[in-house]
Amino acid sequence: MTSNFKHTLFGLLACIAFITVPSAYASADDWQLVLEKPEDTVWQGQPADFIVLALNPPADEMELSIADNSDFIVSQRPPVRLQRNEAPAIGYPIRLTPLKAGELTLPVFSLGEQQTDASESITVTMPAMTDEMRIHVSHNTDSIYLGQTIDVEFEWITAIQPNALKAVNILLPEFENAAIRPVEPWNAFTSRDGNAIGLPIGNRRVIARWHGMPDNQYRIHFHYKIQPLEAGTFELQPGVLMASVDQRIWKHGSQQFRGSRFPAHFDNNFFEAERVVKDEPPVRLMTRSKPLRFTVKDLPAGAPEHFTGMVGRPDIKFTAEPETVRQGEPMQLRFDVVHPHSEISQLPDLQKERAFIHSFDIPGSASPAVYEDDVRVVRQSLFPKLAETSEIPPVVISYFDPDTGHYRDYVTETIPLTVIPVERFNISSSELSADVTLSNPVKADKDGIWEHNWTRQLMDNRRQQSALKPWILFALLVCPPAMVLFGLSPALRKRWVIYRNSSAIAQLRSELAKTNDSLAPLGTYFHRRIRLLPSKLNEQTLTARLAALGVDQALIEETIQCLSREQQLYAKPSSSNNVDRSSHRKALIDLVLRLDKALPARGVLS
Repeated sequence: MTSNFKHTLFGLLACIAFITVPSAYASADDWQLVLEKPEDTVWQGQPADFIVLALNPPADEMELSIADNSDFIVSQRPPVRLQRNEAPAIGYPIRLTPLKAGELTLPVFSLGEQQTDASESITVTMPAMTDEMRIHVSHNTDSIYLGQTIDVEFEWITAIQPNALKAVNILLPEFENAAIRPVEPWNAFTSRDGNAIGLPIGNRRVIARWHGMPDNQYRIHFHYKIQPLEAGTFELQPGVLMASVDQRIWKHGSQQFRGSRFPAHFDNNFFEAERVVKDEPPVRLMTRSKPLRFTVKDLPAGAPEHFTGMVGRPDIKFTAEPETVRQGEPMQLRFDVVHPHSEISQLPDLQKERAFIHSFDIPGSASPAVYEDDVRVVRQSLFPKLAETSEIPPVVISYFDPDTGHYRDYVTETIPLTVIPVERFNISSSELSADVTLSNPVKADKDGIWEHNWTRQLMDNRRQQSALKPWILFALLVCPPAMVLFGLSPALRKRWVIYRNSSAIAQLRSELAKTNDSLAPLGTYFHRRIRLLPSKLNEQTLTARLAALGVDQALIEETIQCLSREQQLYAKPSSSNNVDRSSHRKALIDLVLRLDKALPARGVLS
């Protein structure tokens, strides 16, 4: 067998094998579901991004289902269309936060009749335990009834310079347990409070406060409430705090922490994201709290039908405004509720109370509760139907008394009401004597005066319209040139000025002229120009976004340096900032002008 014959035979066999091997993209009947894992190290407590890929999927819309798995916190984002090996694919972004370390089996993802391999696993690395940080989770009671809440205090003491902490994540089991509902207290901290700072608690954002302590330590704390949804004994795992620590700032940084440069409600992963540093890579550290244990007692049987779930006696002030009202006009009831668990306390639905629906029209439910002077205020609008209504009936609230173990009723006071009658003529509701009949003496006549007048008027209108047609045609021919000569040119110039002033770069100039803070106008510019939210404005996300839009790498690096410089200027006190603002603003605008020209047109991004 010659060498040429061998090569020819081998080529024929290869072609036959290529044709007979089933392709993953041959038809929609043999589509695949593949799980793409992250290439970097996966750490315990840190979110990791996965993608579930549907390769060559069918045209039918399908919903991705995720099997329960106690080793991960799972969050899902909307699917996106992708290309893999020049074939269509749909990607389902999944974020998994490992709760344990070691070799963990991943959840099974199902789409239609396809599912990922049940044996898929990933290696999770555990951060090093540290004594430089500690967290403490405490609660106000060990035993409650179903329908009550538990007050929980979270405290974090750190001896590590907070400026060195990156990529912080806090996992609290009471926030992830399906049988426990976290409840935001009415007096929870807000981003407007002094020393406010945002903490990532799993997939949530919680506003906390920070304070300096002796020995260069810092205290960060917040309070919240939890409501168990079922009876029994809860034994929760310890809370865990993970952080990546920048060794350069930790060892050599001397700048005192003055708070985050981001607003507390921004989703900035604590202070900022982790950076890749080759010479001194970041250190992963972890600390734990003590376990949380409490008992939830079930309510006794025999609850009244009107029981709304309130546990503990309320103190309610019941008022109405106005107390003199016209029949059918609106009035408002006000409930001032004082209760130890006011965030979850429910008042009776007046739309189901017979004493109210007989005398009043109640078009909707009560308004959302607000707090005024530490008191929960609920308002309800209603309309008196009957003129003989002389009072607003009392409201009966059934509650469970934990001190006696019995169900009791709390009854509000009756409110006097004066309803001014309103006369309305309604023939359908009028009462007539049996010997009285209503009739219309007017009879229709097609040849009568009504038909004559209507026909004459119609013909006159038609004649007037026919006479006006030549003048209308003349006006249509003459008016457009006149409008162009006298009005169109100024209008176009005005429209061009409006369009130019509405551009992102023009608005950036305007905002920079009003303030010395350049960081906020920059965030607004990038949001208007490339749809990058201010909360996501950091070096990594901006670099990726500009690269995806085709901006030159040198211009990207110059922009990133400018952003870093603006963040440093923002973090410094104004008294120590001696930068020439006018020259600094001119250099910033020149850079943004060059970047604006390199970006696609506005219509492409809108």
